Amino acid sequence: MKKSIIIISILLFITTFSFAQIKNVKIETAKIYGSCFMCKAKIEAAGNRNDISQVDWNLNTLMATITYDAKKTTLSKILKRIAMAGYDSDQFLAPDAVYAKLDECCHYERIAKHNYECKMCKTTALNSEKCPICNMQMTKINKKTEAKKQ
Repeated sequence: MKKSIIIISILLFITTFSFAQIKNVKIETAKIYGSCFMCKAKIEAAGNRNDISQVDWNLNTLMATITYDAKKTTLSKILKRIAMAGYDSDQFLAPDAVYAKLDECCHYERIAKHNYECKMCKTTALNSEKCPICNMQMTKINKKTEAKKQ
């Protein structure tokens, strides 16, 4: 009787573990800006989703290894979630208001250039996709106008 309980327990554990793994695996890397171990925790928490995506960010290289289920999500969606947590990547910029709310130790040097702006909520981004805040179409920032503002 004890033997059968142990065998059932082992089979249950193996079955549960096999269902917790990411299926349709795709692995990519992306540069994500941050400055400390708190950044690492927040970046990984923003990108990680059970059975869908796993982010491992390296503080020294600023490179993230992103493993995800290609049938359930995309690299862009993961990087958007990370940007909405306050961290720039080469593809998406965090909204200025979200970046400003990060702890002082998490304020990294914002190297990326803002090329597009949402006219509705004034969020800026690197690309012309829809705004991550209000989903409106982004418009290109006129570099001459931007230079006059500063």
